Amino acid sequence: MPRLFAIDSMAILYRSYFAMIRSPLINSKGLNTSGVFGFLTQIIKVIEEESPDYLAVVSDSIEPTFRHQRFPQYKATREKMPEDLVTQLPYLSRLVHALNLPYLIMPGYEADDIIGTLMRVCDEHDIEGIMVTSDKDYMQLISDKRIMLNHKQEKIRAPQVREKFGCAPHQVIEVLGLMGDSSDNVPGVRGIGEKTAIKLIQDYGSIDNIYKNLETIQGAKLRENLENGRELAFLSRELVTIHCEVPIALDLESLHLDKTRLHNNPEFHEILKELEFKSFIKRFSVVPSSTADAPPPNKPPAETLQRSEQSESSPAIEHDTICHCVKKIETWNQVAKNIRQTKMFSFNVWPVGTVPMKNDQIEGIAVSYDSNEVWYLDSELIQSSYSKVMSVFKDLMEDPAITKTGFDLKERFHLLMESNIVPQAPFFDVIVANHLLEPVSKKQNTLEYLIESRLCWKTGQISRKQPEMQLSLLPDEAPEIDMHCRNIDGARDLFVLLREQLIQSGMWDSFQTVEMPLLSVLVEIEHNGVSIDTSQLSAISIEFEERLEQISAQVFHLAGESFNINSVPDLQKILYEKMNLHQICGIRPRKIKIGNQMSTDEETLEKMLEHPLPQKILEYRELNKLKNTYIDQLPTFVNKTTGQIHASFHQTVTATGRLSSENPNLQNIPVRTIEGRRIRKVFIPSSAEKILISADYSQIELRIVAHYSKDPTFLKAYRENQDIHALTASAIFNVPIEDVSREMRSRAKEVNFGLIYRMGPERLSVVTQTSKSQAKEFIEKFFLRYQTIHALQEQFMEQARKEGYSLTLMGRRRYLPEINGKGLARSLAEGAAVNTPIQGSAAEIIKLAMIRIHERIKKLKMRSKMILTVHDELVFDAFEDEESQLTQVIKENMENVVTLEVPLVVEVGRAHNWLEAH
Repeated sequence: MPRLFAIDSMAILYRSYFAMIRSPLINSKGLNTSGVFGFLTQIIKVIEEESPDYLAVVSDSIEPTFRHQRFPQYKATREKMPEDLVTQLPYLSRLVHALNLPYLIMPGYEADDIIGTLMRVCDEHDIEGIMVTSDKDYMQLISDKRIMLNHKQEKIRAPQVREKFGCAPHQVIEVLGLMGDSSDNVPGVRGIGEKTAIKLIQDYGSIDNIYKNLETIQGAKLRENLENGRELAFLSRELVTIHCEVPIALDLESLHLDKTRLHNNPEFHEILKELEFKSFIKRFSVVPSSTADAPPPNKPPAETLQRSEQSESSPAIEHDTICHCVKKIETWNQVAKNIRQTKMFSFNVWPVGTVPMKNDQIEGIAVSYDSNEVWYLDSELIQSSYSKVMSVFKDLMEDPAITKTGFDLKERFHLLMESNIVPQAPFFDVIVANHLLEPVSKKQNTLEYLIESRLCWKTGQISRKQPEMQLSLLPDEAPEIDMHCRNIDGARDLFVLLREQLIQSGMWDSFQTVEMPLLSVLVEIEHNGVSIDTSQLSAISIEFEERLEQISAQVFHLAGESFNINSVPDLQKILYEKMNLHQICGIRPRKIKIGNQMSTDEETLEKMLEHPLPQKILEYRELNKLKNTYIDQLPTFVNKTTGQIHASFHQTVTATGRLSSENPNLQNIPVRTIEGRRIRKVFIPSSAEKILISADYSQIELRIVAHYSKDPTFLKAYRENQDIHALTASAIFNVPIEDVSREMRSRAKEVNFGLIYRMGPERLSVVTQTSKSQAKEFIEKFFLRYQTIHALQEQFMEQARKEGYSLTLMGRRRYLPEINGKGLARSLAEGAAVNTPIQGSAAEIIKLAMIRIHERIKKLKMRSKMILTVHDELVFDAFEDEESQLTQVIKENMENVVTLEVPLVVEVGRAHNWLEAH
């Protein structure tokens, strides 16, 4: 049977654009090509894999449709098409014309109706109709001779419709009429969701039968909703019904595919070149009359290297990496000369050993300054002429006119420091760049992954061609060296690609001025390390062990039996089966996966504190966690060579841009409890003539909220140095500010910090140790007093819904595609939309301050060092004779690093341990 494929062009364009919103395809002209790339990919797949007899590309018209006349609010809630998607629209018609395909548009009708009409024509001519779309509305048209082909290349037939809607295809309009469609602003019946709608249609078959038998429907509220929504139900069904009688002139022969050419089509090829779709250019090349002007194979100009192959559907690219083995110092000098001319190179270095801080010599160096070619220094050359080789490399790395590109540059810089090389900006770390573009990606952020996913290179293609310079090629068996060379080649190409995407997304300035300069600061912080008092830790460990035994005995006495306090199932049996504490305390613990039982987490136990057992369990947990996570573990991280802890700080972990640390994690040392604060006391200066200086931003996140919201109370409080927590306490407790007690202020502090991040009443009741009803009252009074803050939160969420991302002060984006979705995913995205501009901006501010202070300390040639960064706090290992000057440098740079609507205030402390300095 002949087959006709009808392609819903706008549906595919939109889906492709938003599927790649976190890291769009950008060509060298700055044009976003994600949507048109997905559209073209789908057409090519249909033509090549399905071999249709007939094919039509269908699009919506810009004029209002008959549905708008029937219901003016139809699609009224849809966001305006993003500007960088609008610029792609002309390419649809151009590509369709170049491929000699019919392009069907009818004023006053949607693509759905034209495709519906095509399906009717197929029935009349005994042709199988395939609707190429993922739009669920088309499921109403499915029959024995009509199917859907979605973006996953899945063919949707009646069984799939029944799985989705629980009904036959012709009943889809009945379900949609009841439940409505928020994407098109089809109202449906208020209070009826998808599950209820499906059940009603399964029971009654149609909306008509529902209203004929309304009195038989169970549930007074459901009957009331249906009665009140009667008119909207029939209207909604009318709006979602696809019309199959569009008065469009159709000649089946004009839809025949025999005139379409993908290969050797000059007009099509020119558009591909304009869009810079390299994989398609290669597949559908035009046979030229002369190849004299053609670029060499596999060596595109750096300026046109793009991520058009990023799509999952794009083919892997044959990419050869040419490796040259440098065996003479004269050749190495020539390579360096070429790098100085190109002003950019990618590199990698690796040591003889694997343990840091061992002063290991560098065993391997490889560089690339031209696409496809890598220059690897022979190990014999490095060993025999180490000082000469490193002198040349030092000149390159410390030349401020040359951009140094690579991956995990911080780790490379540590190794270079051991050879007395201090790399100078500009830098470009492809891992950090990719994290900015995809901050919430759950995929691996490794170089190998980026080469495969973004460049689409096939693995392991290494070529050893004779270069112009007479060099020895790599030996035939050098897999490890091959890997290094290929990674460097990939890093160089990723630099070109990611740089363009950062520019297009507006994050290039943030990358250049914040993230890359921060590399040198973090290298020095990690290299400096921190000192701890291990003898004090040992004493605390013994003390905690004794206290844990005492608390265990108290727990067992309260429970009436011994059990494993660290075992969740054991604890569930004691709390819920034996003692019924959830019933006694009147709470409903959430379910967890372990045995489908009730939770025993901290938040749940806090709700049962009226009984002494949960209190003792929480005490046990705190001590046990502190002992096992920090007290016993910190000494194991002390480097035997330096005698200090050298934690690693990362820029590519958190979505908001906050730094994180590991080995050990110094960001999460508890500071709210007395026992937690004792851990800070073991952090000490590196020598007797030094002290620790701690500099902490005062309420920086609330000050950022004041800056964004322009709330008059917040602005006045911070400009006049008033106590914002006392002001909030006065508002929520209805007392004069002079009568605010310490306890009131403490609860108000929790309210301030909790509610700027949209904390709900249940959690707020826990942190403020009040009832849920009182927490609700706190929230009402807070937003009554600070109405502009509530408006700001709505503004943040609305901007994210419209743009698809949230934005920090310095232009860092966090893409939130789920914000226009449903359920928990949408709720989490809304929280991130509020959280990111506040917490992300705070992270940027302290990063900039770190950079400025680092530069100032270097310029003044001070001996004191920055050794820690923890959220909004910086810690310095300072010589006492530099204390006054260093304190001035810290305050000046931290308080003046950016200009906000309110002043930034930094609290500086000094002591012989971190706790007392903070």
